[in-house]
Amino acid sequence: MKNHDLIITHLNESIQALQRIVICLETGHMFGSHKPMRYREVHFRSHLEHVQYHINYAWHIRNVPYEQALNATDEEF
Repeated sequence: MKNHDLIITHLNESIQALQRIVICLETGHMFGSHKPMRYREVHFRSHLEHVQYHINYAWHIRNVPYEQALNATDEEF
């Protein structure tokens, strides 16, 4: 397996994003919002898509050359 540093970065981003989702679900409000904003299904979906992006990226770069992984487009993954 290649690209350990990139994989770790993306998995850590996934973990942090999941932690933010849990906070939003527990409080019922948007994380980091300066005004009260109700956490809705549309936010949940968007945030889970963000998590999925990082997990998919980590998976798909595991065996490609480093330069290719760095320059990969969304369409490639």
